[in-house]
Amino acid sequence: MLRPQLVEAIKNGDKEAFEELYHNYFQRVYFFAFKICKSKEIAEEITQDTFITIWNKRNTLDLALSLEGLIYKIARDFSFKQLQKIARVHTIETDLKELISNLDNSTQDEISFRECLRNIEAVMDKLPKKRKEIFQRRIMDQQSIKMISENMGISENTTKTQLLKATKFVREQLGSILSLTLFL
Repeated sequence: MLRPQLVEAIKNGDKEAFEELYHNYFQRVYFFAFKICKSKEIAEEITQDTFITIWNKRNTLDLALSLEGLIYKIARDFSFKQLQKIARVHTIETDLKELISNLDNSTQDEISFRECLRNIEAVMDKLPKKRKEIFQRRIMDQQSIKMISENMGISENTTKTQLLKATKFVREQLGSILSLTLFL
């Protein structure tokens, strides 16, 4: 349980009090987030975001409420948001893979396939350079998130975020084409 004086000091902007809170709860919050997300990198990011949120909202802290409970609530909310992002990326990847695998090699389907690829390439050309590269590596080259991150020198979370944005954009741009092709 946190001392009321510590909470009051944090509310008043005392950085040393906040550092004490950070050092006392960092590991607990990290393991809490890790239990939910099963990823070291994501758990670290969630932990950092949790403490940033506490600091940014310090002026609104209610001394009558449990700061410890608030810390875990914020960490839980960030964890669930990350899981939702991961699920959306996975769904979009599955749709695109299904699209590619459902195309047959018959003459008519080959023409449709080439047209579809041209449409996909045209849409991909609209993506920012790095986002396009991440999308190509993941969807076309079947590279793992970890491999993409290491090769491009960026965090896995940045890779996932950029991949989500790219796949969402491609899906929006090709919505009617994807729908028609997936149901053939």
